[in-house]
Amino acid sequence: MRQQTRELALASVLGALAVLFLFLGGVLPLALYACPLLASACLLPVREECRASYQWCCFFAAALLGLLLGPDKESALLFCFLGYYPLVQPRLDAIGSRALRFLTKLGLYVLAVGAMYALLVFVFRLDAVTAELAATAPWLIAATFALGAVLLFLYDELLRRFARLYRRRKRK
Repeated sequence: MRQQTRELALASVLGALAVLFLFLGGVLPLALYACPLLASACLLPVREECRASYQWCCFFAAALLGLLLGPDKESALLFCFLGYYPLVQPRLDAIGSRALRFLTKLGLYVLAVGAMYALLVFVFRLDAVTAELAATAPWLIAATFALGAVLLFLYDELLRRFARLYRRRKRK
């Protein structure tokens, strides 16, 4: 019972921290990618310490609260579509072939960001996002998309190193 309470408390506190980062995504300019990545990095200790049900509940609670409370819906939706990455990273890293692992991670990014913008433009019909995409040059949209993919792979490596460091410190 004590272990279960500790896991629940840890998941709750880190979920609240993730929501805070999502809220800051709308307050700080140019934080479209940074704040959702920081919010999803809060799931790393939850992944290492808690059972799977608490991990996913923490993610879904943070995603829902980020959508409801966050001022920037684009940043909150990016967390909803890619914030679970620390939870699925060990399964993706278990893929044997390096090329297949790379293509799987890239495909996940392409599908998530494509679905997010399709949802923003066609379902939610957010005029500000539609106007921004229409006014932006296509090469700039492609460059932003490519830089986001590079950022995802840097984030992947950073998560792997932080997890290794976390496990090493936990053993001591």
